[in-house]
Amino acid sequence: MKRIKLTHSIRVLGPNDHGSDSIDKEAEDLDKNKAFVFNTYASIESHLNMLIVHEFIGEYSDEKATLIEKFKSKILHTSWFGFNQKLMLVIDIMDAEESIKMKRNDIDKLLRKVMDYRNMLAHGEFSTDGKISKLRYYKSGLKIQQLDDEYWDKVEGHYSKAFNLFRGLLFEKKILKQE
Repeated sequence: MKRIKLTHSIRVLGPNDHGSDSIDKEAEDLDKNKAFVFNTYASIESHLNMLIVHEFIGEYSDEKATLIEKFKSKILHTSWFGFNQKLMLVIDIMDAEESIKMKRNDIDKLLRKVMDYRNMLAHGEFSTDGKISKLRYYKSGLKIQQLDDEYWDKVEGHYSKAFNLFRGLLFEKKILKQE
């Protein structure tokens, strides 16, 4: 598969005493971290989709393949049924079955953080001086977040916890099977 290379979309702030190599490294690290966030977000949403399909259609079979594809195209992959709606539905399903060991409020907070990080990184404006990188974004007004190791540790922790939670549910419900 071809690996594409695009220009980094990072703004340089003020005089650069750290050299262009440090700016290129910051931009490269930022691109890799954004890719992790976007890919993991897509995986979590895929897990939600699988849980919803299983709840309403049941286990996959060749006989149900057409129905499943129709359900996905007419409901799950529409603009009006986004991540938030899927999350609320899956939490309601899990509440009814009492399968989630975490409290509903804790799951909601976790997934809202996941959505916030994704939105910040997708829509925010990045800047660096080659040493310190910042993200400017809007959420109830302008916010500025320093993109330091502590920030990325929090992002990684929230995404890992959410991914593992829903992947675990897929195994628990035998939607995914260990090989």
